[in-house]
Amino acid sequence: MSLCLHTAEHLVGLRPAELRACAAVLRAAVATGARIFTFGNGGSAATASHLACDLTGRGRGPTGRRARVRTLYDAATTTAIANDHGYDEVFCRLLDGDAEPDDVAVAISVSGRSRNVVRALEAARRGGVVTVGLLGGDGGAARPLCDVAVTVPCIDYGVVESVHLAVVSTETTGPATAGART
Repeated sequence: MSLCLHTAEHLVGLRPAELRACAAVLRAAVATGARIFTFGNGGSAATASHLACDLTGRGRGPTGRRARVRTLYDAATTTAIANDHGYDEVFCRLLDGDAEPDDVAVAISVSGRSRNVVRALEAARRGGVVTVGLLGGDGGAARPLCDVAVTVPCIDYGVVESVHLAVVSTETTGPATAGART
């Protein structure tokens, strides 16, 4: 079966309730001015950046205020934290320093097992941050740490990353950004 068909099957198989819950969290954050922090590794980091870009460019709350979004990585900060404290710490240190209760942390991970992603979700929950996961497989250790999760029941990273990107693209052009100019 082609990757495209396999991806389409998993996209169609997503749970509507999970998608609605994800959209509701993003919509509420934009409406209230809560900050949205996005993060992931590799291709998931690119999807996290895509989400931040789209929400920043399109997301507006009821007052017309832009969405407050931050991707938790840049080369200097990531490598400094990794060098000084270990790669497991790169996201949780940034969340510990900036996130406040009712902000939103969006973790994107194909396996849900990346230690730095799991540690960031743990830090977010300790700080009263709403946790959202875009996950693959069974969601791994990240799944129980997410208040809301969209899980693609597949372990093929290409399929999972493609479905995550489709979810991000549709969530930032739909109800999460109602009223935005496109």
